[in-house]
Formats: sequence, structure tokens, C-alpha cells
Amino acid sequence: MKTKILIPIVTIFLFATGCSDWLDVQPKSEVTTDRLFNTEDGFIEALTGVYVSMGNTSHYGSKASMAELDMLAQYYTTNNQSFDELMNYEYGTAIGQSMINDIWGSAYYEIANLNNLLSQLEQADKSIFNENMHDLIKGEALGSRAFLHFDLYRLYAPHINSGSENTVELPFVTELQASPASGIEAGAFLQKVIDDLEAAEALLEDLDGLSIYGDNESNGFNAYAVKALLARVHANMGNTAEAYSYATEVIDSQAFNWVTLAEVQAGDLLFSNEIIFGIYQQNLDVIQENYFQLANTSQPTLAINVATLDEVFEGLVDDIRRVNLFKPHELLSSEFTLVKYRDFNGLNPVIPLIKLGELYLIAAENAPDNATALDLLNMVRTNRLITELPPETTAEDVATGIKNEYKKEMYGDGQLFFYYKKHGLTPEQGAAPILEFDPSSFVLPLPDNEVEFGN
Repeated sequence: MKTKILIPIVTIFLFATGCSDWLDVQPKSEVTTDRLFNTEDGFIEALTGVYVSMGNTSHYGSKASMAELDMLAQYYTTNNQSFDELMNYEYGTAIGQSMINDIWGSAYYEIANLNNLLSQLEQADKSIFNENMHDLIKGEALGSRAFLHFDLYRLYAPHINSGSENTVELPFVTELQASPASGIEAGAFLQKVIDDLEAAEALLEDLDGLSIYGDNESNGFNAYAVKALLARVHANMGNTAEAYSYATEVIDSQAFNWVTLAEVQAGDLLFSNEIIFGIYQQNLDVIQENYFQLANTSQPTLAINVATLDEVFEGLVDDIRRVNLFKPHELLSSEFTLVKYRDFNGLNPVIPLIKLGELYLIAAENAPDNATALDLLNMVRTNRLITELPPETTAEDVATGIKNEYKKEMYGDGQLFFYYKKHGLTPEQGAAPILEFDPSSFVLPLPDNEVEFGN
């Protein structure tokens, strides 16, 4: 099925960026493209606008992270009939259609703004930029464009190695145009993702992990985020050598540190030092409260049954994640709720989109030998305060261990759904009565208006 999209009308918002932190940005006013792109600050504000848009609840602010995508991964139980329908992969329902339309529309809107920024950047007088800033902005924009396109592929197309007939052709959009953009097949689409990332890597890799916001690694799509996404893309495609190389390059940089028990007990439930790329959402505490109430007369909107939680964490009661990221409901003893997005104790409220733990698991899954894979897996386990697997652990058991750590590590991130899809695995917990893996359940239907227009 060839798919075409109309490029969204680009609306650029001007953000007032204080000298302390880009995370303090607030929408100020709409400005014309000519005014915005006359200064370096204007380009930074335009890119910041894309990041802020990515944090909206229609995108990574909830639907593509802690909420709908994690419902599809069967992490939760619910008292909401609409959510039950979604967890049964009934995409024709109101909530299913809302998710499909919102994520698709948000991603292509953000891509359109990035394309406008990149076009203006090519025309800009480079003398308006301080040292390296032109390359930083261009590299981050290209990397972010690749990130958004790759998630569209992971959601709306069959997995490239699934063996099923791939009739979905998605648009990879690189310019603003009045005419609709045509779709391309998965192999060509993913090559364009890699092309954008390699171009971004060339621009950013000598800049010591800087982003347009300075050296705060998680706040901007910097060189580490580019390499981490290259690891994720190659792992998804089955390119084991490339996936292992990029993942270990980020790990070996030592730019990101495992969270300590003391830091978690002091309130760092986001494991903030481990976030390679994350999106700020200033209303995150309010958003999560809509899903994860601790005190209510009825079941929380999204809850985790205590038996399910014990199964996911394999009965390892000292696991730093199990102990700190889940709390029992105050009125329902059989239900727990996710609290990682609750209260930030002075930390910035950030939704993690790529984390250190995932890089270790990618490296382990794509390692050249079982001993290396086991060492990487045990590094995750050790830093989560659970026992290592013994040296005689077989390759099959290492693979199972990697899967189990994905389940523990990805609560609230919207990533487990993609792991199941890649491996053709039936979700192993949750209320939905799924007896066997159905690939069609893991491909979101294209929005109705896009299909109608494309046809």
C-alpha cells in the first residue's frame, strides 16, 4: 500500500530561554520564519520547540511512552473498558484511533518543523553562529528527524525481518512541499534513517557530547544519542556487528553512570544519570497522576497486579527497580502502581527515550560470543542489585535473561512493545487473552484519512 501524507502547516513558536537551563522554556509568542531564523538564538528556539512538542501528551508525553504503548506491552491491569479494548489490540475503537492519529500527526508535524529548520539553516549566514553551533544545530536536527522516522517505522510497518509481506510504505519526509509525500518500502526507509544518523554523527562526534544546551547529555540529541540510536536501528535490523559496536562505543565513553542506591533513595526515580536522550515535560507529575493514582476508592486507571510484578522481577525482592519504582495502592492490597514519574525532588521531569540499560542489553544481545553477552547482562544485574548469572550459563539462558531484563528495565518507557514485535514474542503478563503471537497486532493501522488520501 503506497501511502502519501500532506505536510502539516509549520507553526514555529518562540521560546524564551533563560541563562540557567533550556528546560525552563515557556511558549512566548508565534513569530514569522524570517524573524526567527535571523539569529543563532532563533534556530535554538526553533529546535527547542520541536523537543517541547515531542513531550506533549499526544506523543512521548504519555501515549508513546508510559501509557498506550505500555498497555500494548501488557504491563498493566485496568478498570477502564477503553484501555481493556486497546490491550486486546482493538485499534478501531475510539482510544485506538486517538492513539494512531495523535502519534502519527505529532511525529510528522515535528518532522515538518525540523525540515523547515534544516532548510533555513542551509540558507543562513554562518557568521551569525558561534563556534560549532551551526554544526550542533544541524546535527541535532538530523538526529531528531531520524529518531522520529524510526519510531514511525517501528509502529506503523511490519518488522523488516518478520517474513510477512510488507505492503506498508511509509513517507520519509526531508523537505517542505505542497504536494503529498509518497511512501517507500521498509529497507529504503531504514537506510534513510541510517543516512541521517551518519550525517549527524559526522557533525557531532568531535564535539565531546555537547548539545545546543551545553554538556547536559540527556537534553538534546547529541553525539551519544546519535550512536545509541544507531545501535537501536542496527539491532532492529539484525545487523549484529554494527549494533554491538555502536552500543559499546557509548558504554565505553563512560559519559553515563549507573544510578546508585543512595541516589534512588534520595528521590532519583528517573535514574537520571542513565538517560542518554530524554524529553522534558514540565507537567509530568500531573500527567502521570491521571494513570497511576496511589490513593483512590477504586482500582488505579493503570495498575500492576502484585503477582504480575513478582513474576516480572522473578521474585528478586532486592532489585533496585522493584523496591523503589512501584508502591502498593493505599486501599487495594493486590495492586501496585508505577511511581517513577511522581515527584522529582529537584530533578527535571524528563521522559527517558534512550537509556544506558538498553545499550547494555543491545550489546549483550548482539555480542560476538556468549561469554561477552553474559558479562554485559551481569553488569545490568549487578547494578540493579540482583545476583549475577553463573559462568556456565548457556546461550539460551542468556537470551532468556536479556528478555527478562528488558521486561524489568522498560516499565513506563514504551519500549517493551518494540522488543516483543522484533522477536515475535507473545507478551507474558497482563490481562489480555492472547494465546499466540499475531504480527498484525503489532502494526498500528495507518490513520484513515492518510489511507483515503493515499488511495
